[in-house]
Amino acid sequence: MVRKNDESVIKAKTLGADFAIVRLQGHNHSTISARMSQTGSQADLQIAQALAAYAQGDWPTGWRLFEARHDPDWARRYGWSQTKRNLTEFARPVSAEAPLLTDLLIVAEGGAGDTIQFARYLPLLRAKLPQARLVFEVQNQLLELIRQLPGMDGIEIIPRTAADGTIFPISSEIHHVLPLLSLPAWLGLTLQDQIPPPPPFPRTHQPPKDGKLHIGFCWRTDPNNKLDPGRDVPLAALLPIINHPQIVATSLLDDMTPEEIGTAPRLRRFSAIAGRIPFTQMATIIQQQHLVIACDTAWPNLSATLGIPTLMLTLKEPNWRWGLSGESTPWYPAMTLLRQTQKGDWREPISRASAIIEGLLNPSA
Repeated sequence: MVRKNDESVIKAKTLGADFAIVRLQGHNHSTISARMSQTGSQADLQIAQALAAYAQGDWPTGWRLFEARHDPDWARRYGWSQTKRNLTEFARPVSAEAPLLTDLLIVAEGGAGDTIQFARYLPLLRAKLPQARLVFEVQNQLLELIRQLPGMDGIEIIPRTAADGTIFPISSEIHHVLPLLSLPAWLGLTLQDQIPPPPPFPRTHQPPKDGKLHIGFCWRTDPNNKLDPGRDVPLAALLPIINHPQIVATSLLDDMTPEEIGTAPRLRRFSAIAGRIPFTQMATIIQQQHLVIACDTAWPNLSATLGIPTLMLTLKEPNWRWGLSGESTPWYPAMTLLRQTQKGDWREPISRASAIIEGLLNPSA
């Protein structure tokens, strides 16, 4: 958490879109407003303010201001993935109406990592609306994984689209809708209970008992992803770990290029189904690792949800949910955040990862 008198300067970012330089001295909203009046839209302004609130640990304010992500122009410019349904057909519920709700459609948004991360709020919603019909629309590739998460009893999980690409039909009429990332604000969570633990996903596989340390690696994001530029880690920088004789290294990418295969021939690869790896298959692969090292993608969200120790290599100016300092995160007890100390320089976080791995390989040293 950043204290209000902290003299550090951070760059306020919205999922990779640079907006303003914010000095956190208790007057950040006015600072942002002055700068954003010249550089961005009202949605840009509100989201930059939300990020400054998150940085200071003021999550309730952040949740409220982050609602600006539903601005159609902002969502289009920054590739914010949303449901294909026309949300204007639904009445947006508010907390005061909660006891009266008999039905609610929750729609996933953003990337797969967002859905994995925020699915933890569904059991809280179920507890608040015990009699309501709850329907959760998720990205198609996550359907089976989300259905397996503990705490989803009594929640109907449906895909975003049918096999022919059309909107997946709902069996009966639904009157209310809520985007997934709006759940914390809608539930009225306080600073103390704002982040529940991830669901206790049952572990069905174990690493081989061959005396080696099995590590899964993910060093880049989807090349079509517009968000958070700079998250990719050069594969060559990870070679000292990948090539360690006591390590069995597995790629968590299903689309390695010939150049990447040539750079790291020791990386074990797997066969993807229909061109892309299903999340349930990836969950099996990850559970067979002792450790995961990854940049900020969906995979570290999945591995940490599975309870697999996860070293996530993060930017000096990271995504809003990871804060600005520290190696731990309240989102995932199994995750360690290894941060750049210089923008664009991955040497320090990789060196830290190497030290942690040496400690695992030689615990008595």
